[in-house]
Amino acid sequence: MQEYVKGAAFKRDNVARMLLHLTAPEQLAAEEEKRLNQRGLRLAAARERLGSYVLLVMRRFGHKKLEGELFTLRMHQNPLSVEIRDELLIPPEYLVEKPPPPPRIDQKRYSGCNQSGQRSPRCPSRDRELPTENRVSKRAASPITPDHPGAGPHLSRQTTSDS
Repeated sequence: MQEYVKGAAFKRDNVARMLLHLTAPEQLAAEEEKRLNQRGLRLAAARERLGSYVLLVMRRFGHKKLEGELFTLRMHQNPLSVEIRDELLIPPEYLVEKPPPPPRIDQKRYSGCNQSGQRSPRCPSRDRELPTENRVSKRAASPITPDHPGAGPHLSRQTTSDS
């Protein structure tokens, strides 16, 4: 029993060492993440400053395009963007009304017009069929039909009787 307790204590010590060992890399990873975030922010700011400088030079000298051996820099006329914080403050001359949707067919009323006894040229009669178009299928018929000998038992319409 003493060896079991001694062995269990050794296992507990190993678990504690492993926890301590994992804590240090965790802290290093958190510091590295912070450092990389700061570096990303610095790189984005440098890109923004350089882009603004190029646009300033192009506007100052009146160039719309600067050609290099590998790259071409162009000024684009992007429309100004607007952030609307409160739509109620927008003057009415800047508001656009959407057109109303087209009228829909009330299918329940249309299908029930014969039931109410109304006879109208616009109301289809249930005594006669509505005119239909004769449509020919453009798809070729399948070479294997259910009655074809090669159709297999899962498609066959023939039933076998045990008599």
